[in-house]
Amino acid sequence: GDPPPDTEAAKIKRAQIASCGPVCERLVDCSVEDLRREKTDAEIAEMDLPRVIPKAIEDCEIDCRDKTLSPRQIKVMQECVNGPQECSGYLTCLDKAKRGG
Repeated sequence: GDPPPDTEAAKIKRAQIASCGPVCERLVDCSVEDLRREKTDAEIAEMDLPRVIPKAIEDCEIDCRDKTLSPRQIKVMQECVNGPQECSGYLTCLDKAKRGG
């Protein structure tokens, strides 16, 4: 079979899939950062983060790849990943991507 034509839609989808990984890794990192602030070391140890984190990233990526995002939303996501260093800034940035259109 021939490869699917390299349509604009296919390019957009590839860009989306490429951004999902870094976006999700960063999101999960930020969640872990919150946990470390809010929970004791013992509580964190119980959560088995080395197992939980890769699973959380994977779930996030699957969810992210399945969404139908506009080119604008994908661009915002990419900018966020390379943008604010602190989690609060990052999450605020991603919120802009969630808004429609």
